[in-house]
Amino acid sequence: MTMKAATVRAKFLRLVAAPLTAACLLLTPVAAAADAESSAKFYESALEWLKKGDFRAAVIQLRNALQQDPDNLSARVLLGRLYLQSGNAVAAEKELDYAHRRQRTDEAEMYLGRAQLALRKYRAVLSTVRETADDPANVAAKSIIRAEALFLLNVLDEAETKVAEILRNDSASIPGNLLMARIKGRLGDLSAADTHIDAALLAKPDLIEAYILRAQLAMQGRELDKVLAVSEKVIEIAPDDPRGSLMKAEALVRKNELEPARDLLATFLTKHPNVTSGVYLYARVLMLLNGYPAADSELQKLPDAVRRQPAASLVIGLVKYQLGQYAQAEEALERFVSVAGGAGRQARRLLAQIQLRSD
Repeated sequence: MTMKAATVRAKFLRLVAAPLTAACLLLTPVAAAADAESSAKFYESALEWLKKGDFRAAVIQLRNALQQDPDNLSARVLLGRLYLQSGNAVAAEKELDYAHRRQRTDEAEMYLGRAQLALRKYRAVLSTVRETADDPANVAAKSIIRAEALFLLNVLDEAETKVAEILRNDSASIPGNLLMARIKGRLGDLSAADTHIDAALLAKPDLIEAYILRAQLAMQGRELDKVLAVSEKVIEIAPDDPRGSLMKAEALVRKNELEPARDLLATFLTKHPNVTSGVYLYARVLMLLNGYPAADSELQKLPDAVRRQPAASLVIGLVKYQLGQYAQAEEALERFVSVAGGAGRQARRLLAQIQLRSD
């Protein structure tokens, strides 16, 4: 190609490209608007599915909305809330953090803070959730989230001060009374804790979380008959909630009523076979009843991460010892005594016996 021909060709390409570029610039806002409109329709569809009670369909529609427009923050916040509601705090944090970084609103802050609470990122909560609010109606809710983070960081005096202020403004606040009950329980004032639980139940008589907390505090105070009575109430109000049966079984074990505990857990596990705490407690009861092979079978159903926790390691070590599986018993007991401190004396003696036997 001659120099002249190359120059002519270059001019022609510039002439052709110029209108094409202009056309693209004109089309981009149109395409973006179409994507935003399509995203809004998916979001509206998700709201309709939620009204019908179909959580899965709503999540699918919200994902479709975000594929069309990643900056549909209403869809992203709602998706984060639904993930949080379903217990998927990791996915919830991802969606809510995206929304929070692009537009800092009370809603995004509060739900992101709750996701961080679920993930035990307590200091992050205090950075995320401001003490002030765009809407004054959200101030108390934000204070509760911050107070819970302080409570979980064991900064009890500051947490108590914050909750006391909330209760001065609204003595019937359910989250305020429940959190104050937890604070009083941590401080050992179980009577005051009970008073705050009563206040929450006065506002909502069938509040499961209040009864669960009452049973936990009664267990802390070794009031086992009270635990049994409250557990029965939980089972009556919410028969599908596993916590009522598990608390009742734990109280029976602590009262050394092992056969009723075994029977309760056997029935419970037919309905909730994948509840890890139920499997562990059942194995523990079987061990206490000298049913070592059956206990070993149940323990093997536990995820490895649970089997390596101190309490499970102790039970595994004791069961394996009774079954004559000394190497496995030694491994499990070593895991337990490494973190048990003074509470691990008997386990250390048993571990020494195993090691002497090996020698």
